[in-house]
Amino acid sequence: MWLELGLLGILLVIYYYYYTSNWNFWSSRKVVGPKPSIPFGTVGDIVIGKHNLGTYLQEIYTTYKKSKLVGAYMLRKPVVILNDLDLVKDVLIKDFSKFGDRGQEIHENHEPLAVHLFNLEPQRWRPLRSKLSPIFTSGKLKDMFYLLVQCADQMETYLDKFENEQVDMREIPARFATDVIGVCAFGLQANALAEEDSLFRKMGKRIFELNIRNVGRAILGNFMPELYKVVGYFFRDSVLDNFIIGITKDTMDYRRKNGINRKDFVDLLIALKDEPSKVGDMN
Repeated sequence: MWLELGLLGILLVIYYYYYTSNWNFWSSRKVVGPKPSIPFGTVGDIVIGKHNLGTYLQEIYTTYKKSKLVGAYMLRKPVVILNDLDLVKDVLIKDFSKFGDRGQEIHENHEPLAVHLFNLEPQRWRPLRSKLSPIFTSGKLKDMFYLLVQCADQMETYLDKFENEQVDMREIPARFATDVIGVCAFGLQANALAEEDSLFRKMGKRIFELNIRNVGRAILGNFMPELYKVVGYFFRDSVLDNFIIGITKDTMDYRRKNGINRKDFVDLLIALKDEPSKVGDMN
């Protein structure tokens, strides 16, 4: 028994020194930053819910406002936070070709909806961006503006029902946003404002629910990607994935069958699938 405990102790010590061996990365380079700790490095407050990413970065910027660079650690991985507008501009514009990678691993088998422009690696991001860019020109957005006006009119009508009453101004804008996404992105009436039990709204809520599935997926996917590759299947939200993928396919098939062309995002997806070489020339 003592032998086993001794071996376990030795393994724990070895693992501890391995885990913390990289925690001098920033200090050895004279870069300031918060002190890391077991087991999450410097992002423990995000993991336990004390901070979200936005408030965490705000605290970093405020604490180290005189430093151009701030060094942090995601577990044992060093991460740099830019605290200088000129450096931010260089990364996002001047030297963007060298910083195209998002630094986040995509787990397509477990999260098929995560394969989008905000996450893709440069090899797939660049060609896809050039294909999707035409839909986001000022002219195309103006063409869809009437859809936003319709949704705004629906929200105004909805609010007229409440006279001298308290309303949940977190839920109502969320329903309005759901209607906008439904009509602009999917070409469908989500009816999130008109119907209390709107299926679109229910699916939208699933994305942000604080449950074991969503929290586990976020923590493991971001901080323990190797483990997530093995157990990620158990955190997949098949209901949400099948809903989004299903309505997209059904809408595309319906438009093809009935010859409908609204020059919106769905039409771009159809063109991208049918004739990818011509998508960049859509007008």
